[in-house]
Amino acid sequence: MDILILHGWEPSAESAQESYKSFIALLKNKKHRVFAPDMPGFGTAKVPNHPFTVSDYAEWVTRYIRENDIEKPLVIGHSFGGRVAIKLAAKYPLLIHKLVLTGAPGFPPVSKQKISILKLIAKTGGFICSLPLVSLFKPLVRKLFYKSIGAWDYYHAQGVMRETFKNIISEDLGEPMTKIKTETLLVWGAYDLLVPLWIARKMERTIKGSRLHIILGGGHCVIYEDPDKFLESVDTILRQ
Repeated sequence: MDILILHGWEPSAESAQESYKSFIALLKNKKHRVFAPDMPGFGTAKVPNHPFTVSDYAEWVTRYIRENDIEKPLVIGHSFGGRVAIKLAAKYPLLIHKLVLTGAPGFPPVSKQKISILKLIAKTGGFICSLPLVSLFKPLVRKLFYKSIGAWDYYHAQGVMRETFKNIISEDLGEPMTKIKTETLLVWGAYDLLVPLWIARKMERTIKGSRLHIILGGGHCVIYEDPDKFLESVDTILRQ
């Protein structure tokens, strides 16, 4: 079976191949053909020349599948990659075989108020950090502030990718999830603090016919922190 892994938002990672190498090795041992591309702006891929939306990434993945002759893959979307996978499955149901989502924020894990604050920071942050007293401790102030509001990925993003990040977290995936007809398995770490379990349960109710498997002791990155357990979770859907 062809398997396509769509990575999470990891701007500091060398490549998706490196991040998921243990899990990829397990899949290849089972004779699957595995693809784990770096999407635009991540790893070894070029930064896009304009801010991307989730839909832009879904279109990029569509081209990648066709250009690499990938035959109706099982798509595994982790975190941000899960957002892309949702859009892909909703718009191009005939392009993929089955869908696995893990740690994917189908619904916002943060409130709309926090998103509004993030947008406000983007406009005013530069001015605040330019104040004489604050400017002396600018790096530390920025780091502590972004971490305190749960915007760590935004803190690390730069330029076009910072605007891309704002687009990504603002996009509503509720309606696309209701359009998914592909067989879908949700695999969640019981202790996922970034995208809590209640989101997975809500997604299970929203995506028709989907199933939720919970990995006890797992966190947000259980796919590569405990690849053996993750493979056990998806083994049923792989063997069908």
